[in-house]
Amino acid sequence: MIIDMDEKENLSYESLFLLIDISGREIEQKISLKSLNRIDIVDKFDIDLQKTKIYENEYFVLKSFNREDISGLLLKVLKIENLGERVLRLYVLPVDYIKIKKVIDYHNYKKVKCEKVVFKDILDENKKRGYLNLLRKNFKELSSFYKIDKDLIVKINSENDPFLLSEIVLSSLEIDSGLFYSFVFETDLEKRYKKLLLTIKEEIERKKLEERIYEEVLENIQENSEKVFLKEQLKIINRELGQNVDTGDEFLKLKNRILNSDLSNVAKEKALEEAHRLKSLPTYSPEYSIIKNYIDWILSLPWKRVTVDNFDIKLAKNILSKNHYGLAQVKERILEYLSVLKLSKNSKGHILCFVGAPGVGKTSLGQSIAQAMGRRFVRISLGGIKDESEIKGHRRTYVGAMPGRIIQMMKRAGVVNPVFMLDEIDKLGGDFKGDPSSAFLEILDPQINNSFSDNYLEIEYDLSKVLFICTANVTHTIPTPLLDRMEIIKIPGYLEFEKVEISKKFLIPKIMKRSGLKKQDIIFQDDGIVKIIRNYAPEAGIRGLEKNIQTIMGKRAKEIALGEKIKSKKIGKEEVLKYLGPEDYIERIKEKENIPGVVNGLAWTPHGGKVLTVEAIILEGNGNLQLTGQLGDVMKESASTAISYLRKNYRLFGIDKDFYKNFDIHIHIPEGAIPKDGPSAGITLVVSLISALKEKPVKENFAMTGEISLTGNVLPVGGLFEKIVAAQIDGIKNIIVPKKNRSQLKKIPSKVRRDLKFYFVNNIYETSKILF
Repeated sequence: MIIDMDEKENLSYESLFLLIDISGREIEQKISLKSLNRIDIVDKFDIDLQKTKIYENEYFVLKSFNREDISGLLLKVLKIENLGERVLRLYVLPVDYIKIKKVIDYHNYKKVKCEKVVFKDILDENKKRGYLNLLRKNFKELSSFYKIDKDLIVKINSENDPFLLSEIVLSSLEIDSGLFYSFVFETDLEKRYKKLLLTIKEEIERKKLEERIYEEVLENIQENSEKVFLKEQLKIINRELGQNVDTGDEFLKLKNRILNSDLSNVAKEKALEEAHRLKSLPTYSPEYSIIKNYIDWILSLPWKRVTVDNFDIKLAKNILSKNHYGLAQVKERILEYLSVLKLSKNSKGHILCFVGAPGVGKTSLGQSIAQAMGRRFVRISLGGIKDESEIKGHRRTYVGAMPGRIIQMMKRAGVVNPVFMLDEIDKLGGDFKGDPSSAFLEILDPQINNSFSDNYLEIEYDLSKVLFICTANVTHTIPTPLLDRMEIIKIPGYLEFEKVEISKKFLIPKIMKRSGLKKQDIIFQDDGIVKIIRNYAPEAGIRGLEKNIQTIMGKRAKEIALGEKIKSKKIGKEEVLKYLGPEDYIERIKEKENIPGVVNGLAWTPHGGKVLTVEAIILEGNGNLQLTGQLGDVMKESASTAISYLRKNYRLFGIDKDFYKNFDIHIHIPEGAIPKDGPSAGITLVVSLISALKEKPVKENFAMTGEISLTGNVLPVGGLFEKIVAAQIDGIKNIIVPKKNRSQLKKIPSKVRRDLKFYFVNNIYETSKILF
């Protein structure tokens, strides 16, 4: 294509060139920087390589526009490369925008008459300079996002031709061909600059957005890569340690366990929170095992599981009768209690406390209640507990922290409504670590135990459905606020005849089965059982009795195993003495004849009642009082009260007015190794003094109990049942008791009362009339 154009040597685009790849009849044109960052500007060019010859430094027109004012570009061929496969690459230099005026056809090519396109430039110098500076400034900002050739930047900063500067900047932008054409077609300089500046500004914002997104993505990638890297390292470490655990899978399993459990909403939220903490910890971390144990404890506790209550009162009555002999009043009270539960459908407000001597069946009564109601039974022994944390748990900040005994037993029960026995609640201690009895104020209060707080769990746990039963030997060691929350049911000691029946119906068959003996191997007689009770196991309970029967059966089993000859299969008094050896408890030595100053008193002990002999002698002296027999302060005060009363009322009893001046008085209670105390011996002390001062013995076969006052009144006492049982065992037939205790005799079995004669007194004078 030959070009005829004026001023064709006026080349102004020396920093730009056009790449044209010619293959067959299709040509791809790209305008590019010398760094070969290319942007398409035209689509196709019609040329036949076989017919057309192209030479270096030749000019030709590239017809690119279908517009009346612009036809295309004037190009100068700078370099030609043969790429093979009939492909040529032309390096051409754009000279100017041209308009074709005339086309002349030759044999193989066309010759055109062109003229340069003159753009509208009506801007004044100040405005033109302003656009130039603004374009340079914006392009400089944009260049921070592009890899721009330094020479190009220098060229842009030095170029003052507004059209040429816009062309240079335009060629550097990464824009699509449509937008590019819109700039090329724009011949109005001011409009071109406005569009160009807007495009550059949008490109800057787009690049900023891309950069921000890239940084965020890169940060996430780096974070995730770091986590992946650390997890991979952790897997390798765990594999080396033999702890090849997939914490992700474990977390999902743990999370599903929590979501599918019956936890309360608060507990579930807490467990999930701890599980998420656990996920981020390595398995070898100490905190990992602490949190894992904590979650396991929460999941192992019952939160909603219950057992269905069985309130068949007849069944309960049969179970109590089958498991326990005697205790009629206690059984009656338990049946009343179960009846109330049946009708009210609510166990709140009912905290039972069985009080009695060791071995009377307090714990087994609780088990019978659980059996009758169809509930599970758990028990903790509180004896010797001094630390409050034993009950309410340790905080998780401590090494080896665990929940308290209450929560541990609830886990063992597996339901929220077990029968929970608090054994030996009177043995609770207290020291600088806290007072455990205070912790039970919350546990045994029906109004607040639905939100029991264990120090380890740190979440509320509902104990309101639990049936608490306490046991104690005495009540005076239980704090008053705690005692006030419980309903006391006193379990008296067993009478001698009751122990005989218990032995024959319960103990002997049970021990015989345990020892492997048969009925024909050993036969216990009543006198043998009584011998064991009186001389080897006189306590109120039956534990000692059971141990001694076990000893006898063990010795009989040994004889059978060795093939020794057995003289008698029966176990009577002589056989008991043979198998058990010397008597552990010798019966109280009774005087053959009554002696002045010797009087029988009745005392209460934790093991049951006891008959005590009070001895008083009068010696010449100057009024000294001597008390022996390891007496407690209360009993010493009773002796002082008795002497003061007799000094005031000496005429009433016919004794010497100045006995407290002229004589020394010695009061002794035998079995001096055993501590003795209490006010109930007051009546016995004053009667012993009257008998000694008058030198006149009391009537035979009498015993007494009662507190005295300075005015001589006989006041009521406790433990009357145990005292009467002790008197019956001792063979005493006459008992003097305070008149205000008369109503309590109704609780004494008729079988006991019919062998005894009771005398009810109001004061010492009435007592003396009976005894002297």
